[in-house]
Amino acid sequence: MMNMSSLDQKYRRLHPSIIIFGIIRKLVAIVILSIIYLLLHQNYMSSLSSIAKTILAISIVFSLMRSYLFWKNFTYIFEDDLLIINSGMLFKSSRVIALHQIRNIDLRVSLLQRLFGVVELRMDAEGGEKESLLKFAAVTRNEVERIKSLLRYQEKENSIVWKQFLTPIFVYGITTLKVGYVSSFLMFCYFQFDFLDNSSFVLQVEEWLRTFDMPQRIGAIAAIFMLVSWMISVFFALFRFYRLRVYITGDSLQIKKGLVNTHTTTIKMKDLAAIRVEENILRQLFGLCTVYLDSISGGNEDESNSTILIPLIRKKILSRTLQTYFPTWDFTLISPIGNPADKNLFRSPKRSMLSFCILKCMLLGGCGLLTIQLPIPPSYVSLMLLLSVSISLIWGSLQYKDVVINTFQRNQLSFSTRFINKTTVFMGRHCIQQMVYRQNFIQSHNHLCTIMFTVRTSAFKTRYKVKHIDEKNASIINAWFSPAKMTDL
Repeated sequence: MMNMSSLDQKYRRLHPSIIIFGIIRKLVAIVILSIIYLLLHQNYMSSLSSIAKTILAISIVFSLMRSYLFWKNFTYIFEDDLLIINSGMLFKSSRVIALHQIRNIDLRVSLLQRLFGVVELRMDAEGGEKESLLKFAAVTRNEVERIKSLLRYQEKENSIVWKQFLTPIFVYGITTLKVGYVSSFLMFCYFQFDFLDNSSFVLQVEEWLRTFDMPQRIGAIAAIFMLVSWMISVFFALFRFYRLRVYITGDSLQIKKGLVNTHTTTIKMKDLAAIRVEENILRQLFGLCTVYLDSISGGNEDESNSTILIPLIRKKILSRTLQTYFPTWDFTLISPIGNPADKNLFRSPKRSMLSFCILKCMLLGGCGLLTIQLPIPPSYVSLMLLLSVSISLIWGSLQYKDVVINTFQRNQLSFSTRFINKTTVFMGRHCIQQMVYRQNFIQSHNHLCTIMFTVRTSAFKTRYKVKHIDEKNASIINAWFSPAKMTDL
């Protein structure tokens, strides 16, 4: 039982600065929307009518009232090995969580929170609902330490096992394929916002571009957009992963990162469900990859259910690096020397090449045929069609080559697959909730199947799919997964 002296005698509230945070967030959103609204209209100042100004004022007042009511009604107390949280403005609710169900702890500190000396505390509890995330938006450092002591989360002496230096972070920003999204946004801004047409800098660049012929001009414009996109991507990578450190703290893994907003994520080793290695096409050319973690209590990244462990690392040293973190796991699937357990290594049969390539040839070949409608010479149409079919065949052959399933370890499943990026996954057998067997018409004719693995997490279900496995090999994998039975759909 918990020490009675450490129990709360009354309900506690969050730090009052959360009221200010709510107002500031609302103001930032209003300013951004107002700027976009003004830029999309030529008569900037008169476009913002008195009615709009009144709506803005009411929104700010409403935000103040909402933030105050949230702070006033959000209370919590630790009592008899339970965490009780009361919240709600119009409809009151009360949640009761057993302390032993709380898994990971995540600390986040923004620049604004530093000014008030508070942090954001996030805790993941067991369960299958989105409400498994417990968020304390503003608590003091002393309160965080008190909560950790109540959860028996006293930090032991830790040691750094990984540091991410600046050069790999720059390379991470340059090699991310998300630069395409950034380029699209920049092109939207250029063509949509009228004030850019009158900018002296933009006019000088346009005058310089007119000195080239059309092919060179298109190449120069693409290069400018890509250069600016890469600069933005590198900035966001620095903002996100600056001073990334990975610590081993007792039986937990702790990840600290952030340039302005500092994030501290703690994952218990026993809660680790899967380790995922991602290689996009560009990084694979240079032998680089990114490592993610999926835990039973869910990820702490905002954009996905996974936590990034290592943003960028050379694949040739990845196996021994991961072995440092997780000595009981087997990483021979990514080892440079290969996997010696050939009898437990299952690949797609050669007859599956047709299944990998036929759909892609139909889709990309159809896109190539659509160029007939464009006012271009027939030779360009033939070139586009040939290019589409070639990309389809290369894409399909890469997918065929990268499909591997390894059942060498009784308590661990390892496999690699590819859609566009190559994905290698190591998952604990006890965390596999379900293994689903599926066949389409083409697969049934060739005696192939698709296997889907569902990994147990708290807030979300993480699914992995391996396509075009031989039926006999699927039966062997099913026997490995026994006594759980494969679901045939």
